[in-house]
Amino acid sequence: MAFAQLNGLLRELVRRKAGRTAQPSACVIDAQSVKTSTSAAGQGTDAAKKIVGRKRSVVTDTPRLLLAVLVTAASVQESAVGTHLIDQVAAAHPTIRQVWVDGGYRQHLVEHAAALGIDWKSSNVPPGPGDSPRFRNAGRWSGPTGGSCSTAVWPATTRPCPPAPKP
Repeated sequence: MAFAQLNGLLRELVRRKAGRTAQPSACVIDAQSVKTSTSAAGQGTDAAKKIVGRKRSVVTDTPRLLLAVLVTAASVQESAVGTHLIDQVAAAHPTIRQVWVDGGYRQHLVEHAAALGIDWKSSNVPPGPGDSPRFRNAGRWSGPTGGSCSTAVWPATTRPCPPAPKP
């Protein structure tokens, strides 16, 4: 509880310093499966990625500030996790009106988000009018836990970013 309060206060300070409103209006949800030891409790198999372990699902606002985290067995479907996370984020941040997700969340999240008054955007479809291209990376999702760090909004967590080109 103390971590959540501290994180919320720091997020509001950072947003205000950046000239944004204190509460976010959009968020991004992404997940990453992580290998665990064979004796770890609570693990599962992510069949799509052939990973035995756990899945960490993260929700950030558009400046990449943490809104929510949920760790599950890797076998848990992203759409089920996304529904739980969107409920949690909507309750804590009633100003959220838009969420960006990748294809793994499509099954249940669209209708659920709409029922909460949140517009859903997929990063796996070509951007339409008004969609921000900064959430895309050569047609691939580049959310908070993956993507190419040289052009993505979020740096990759598995390797360091190359130095930025000098102007």
